[in-house]
Amino acid sequence: MPLIKIDVHSGMEALDRRFREMVDDFLRAPICFIGNRRGWTPPMDVCETDTSVLVVAEVAGVIKESLRVVIEGEWLQVAGRRRNPFPPDARRFFQVEIEYGPFERIVRLPVEVDPASAKALYEDGLLVIQFDKRHLPSSPIRIPVDEEK
Repeated sequence: MPLIKIDVHSGMEALDRRFREMVDDFLRAPICFIGNRRGWTPPMDVCETDTSVLVVAEVAGVIKESLRVVIEGEWLQVAGRRRNPFPPDARRFFQVEIEYGPFERIVRLPVEVDPASAKALYEDGLLVIQFDKRHLPSSPIRIPVDEEK
């Protein structure tokens, strides 16, 4: 019976090369293209002054109309969407660092604020939200105790 030589290495090299290309393409794809359903997380700063509380969110590229700012008790919610600027047929990416899609941040405010005083300004990629602090009396207040009849 004659021996037949089979060159397995040439087929394996092509398969290995194709597999590496597929992994590279996958890793270069923007996060929103690979099924990120939770969105991204913009950095936020919270600062207190003598009279107010400032919250600053870095939301460059977010469409102003998509921004939603809600205060409920001591919690502030900031949500919105950063539009993906690439055409749908964009296939190959060489560097991907910016995240696109929806986001939501909920932060606890450090002190009680007056929700009616809220002002929000979106400029140069920063969302600045300002609240006046609710001032609690600095001196004790005596509460009278009634007698039950």
